[in-house]
Amino acid sequence: MQSDLNTFDSYYGLPSTTVSVIGLGGSNTSWSQETSLDVEWAHAVAPDAKIVVVQSPGTLPSNMMAAVDSAVSYGATVVSMSWGWNDGAWPTDTSYDSHFNKPGVTFVAGSGDSGKGVSYPAASPYVTAVGGTTLTLNPNNSIASEVVWDSSNGEGSGGGISSYESKPAYQQKNSGVTAVDPGNSRGSPDVSYNATNFGIVYNGGWWSIGGTSAGAPQWAGIAALINAGRLADGLGVLGATDTTQDPSLNELLYSQPTSSFNDITTGSNPNSSGQSYSAGVGYDLATGLGSPLVSDPGSTSYVDGVFAYSVPEPSTIALLGAAALVGAFGWARRRKAK
Repeated sequence: MQSDLNTFDSYYGLPSTTVSVIGLGGSNTSWSQETSLDVEWAHAVAPDAKIVVVQSPGTLPSNMMAAVDSAVSYGATVVSMSWGWNDGAWPTDTSYDSHFNKPGVTFVAGSGDSGKGVSYPAASPYVTAVGGTTLTLNPNNSIASEVVWDSSNGEGSGGGISSYESKPAYQQKNSGVTAVDPGNSRGSPDVSYNATNFGIVYNGGWWSIGGTSAGAPQWAGIAALINAGRLADGLGVLGATDTTQDPSLNELLYSQPTSSFNDITTGSNPNSSGQSYSAGVGYDLATGLGSPLVSDPGSTSYVDGVFAYSVPEPSTIALLGAAALVGAFGWARRRKAK
């Protein structure tokens, strides 16, 4: 993993960094390519952040929550989770929310890669759920188009209405302009990110990879930049839980003007059964509020729609159980050698 990151950094001209690993007594080599994706692209967005990889001892909820708790105990201020299980696959989903209800820690998760449908922990009200888009750029790197990620074979941006989680207070703020209002339940995703064609180095070779697990670590990088700027301005870091002075990332996001996002209004997220939600003006259940419009991470400021922050060293990002899981616990990832 470290060797691959060194190659990635050299190719893109990024500063080198040493990744720390917390091992909890287990391993799963089928997760290793996803780990490379998370490490390399979190580092690309927040190149001065300290990166820690947490290895879960297994894929049971108890294993994954032990890894979540370890990341928090280590001192991570942002935790990225590229794994999940179907909403309600474990009837006590809501009982796991306490692991994410932490002031001063931001949790980010991919919303799933199987189109319409809800996954957990993305569905937790204390987690920022990241959906997927297909982004096309002009030769000058301006946006040519951005639509809902839909591969037309049952893979696409996860999203929908949770059957177990109630609508959090911050989502009440999007009830005015929505393509689909989730009613009294938690809607997912919150935001989106490009989900296609990210180059990674894995076992010494270049691969093209995508999915919402590409967006989760990069949104984690954005959260780290916000934290760094807030600390430089004498404020506290964002957290999963609102405090008197410091909002959660979700509270901050839903309080932003629409100009803070590229609102995705084209496309839908059909699942393997052909069911889908369509994108629309404002919040929708395919791409959430939209994809981020932020300044270049290499610049001296970051604008989150409320404050313009100067950016010193970003905070610690923990990449947790970066997984390409199958079955009830998650979604498969397409892999293609360059």
